[in-house]
Amino acid sequence: MTSAIKILLRFVFMLFISSYASVAFSNPLLKQLEKQSVLSADEAFIFSAHKLDEGSMILTWTLKENCFLYENKFKVDSDDIELEPFEVIGEAVEIQDIYFGEVKVYFNLISKKYKFQDETNEINITYQGCNEKGFCYPPISKKIKPKNLNYL
Repeated sequence: MTSAIKILLRFVFMLFISSYASVAFSNPLLKQLEKQSVLSADEAFIFSAHKLDEGSMILTWTLKENCFLYENKFKVDSDDIELEPFEVIGEAVEIQDIYFGEVKVYFNLISKKYKFQDETNEINITYQGCNEKGFCYPPISKKIKPKNLNYL
C-alpha cells in the first residue's frame, strides 16, 4: 500500500470516528440518561442525629424527591440490644413494591425518638430504601456515639 493511500485511509477513519463521536455525545438519549443518574445513598437519604436530653435522641432522615425508606428495614441497636422508638414523626404509606410486595414506606421526612442508657458508647443504625425508578440501595449502616451528639 502506498503512503498516499495509507494517509487517505487514516483521514477517512479519523473523519468517521469524529463524526460518530459528535453524534453520540449530542444524542438526547445520553443527555436524558445523565439527568437520571442515581443519587448516592447519603444524597438520597440525608441522615442526622441529635440529643434531646440526657438519655434520649432523635434520628431524622430527609428524603429526596421520589425516594423512600422501608418501614421494616430500620434497625437501631446498642450492645446487641435493639432499641425501639418511643415516638415516630412521619407517616408510613402502603405501596406495592416490585421487590418486597406490599410494604409500608416513608417519603419526604421521618424522625424517630429513642431512649438510651447513659453509659451507651455506640449506637448502630441500619436502614434501606429505594427510588421510585426501581433502584434500590443496599442496607445503609451508620454508627453514632451519643456522647458526641449535639443538642437539638
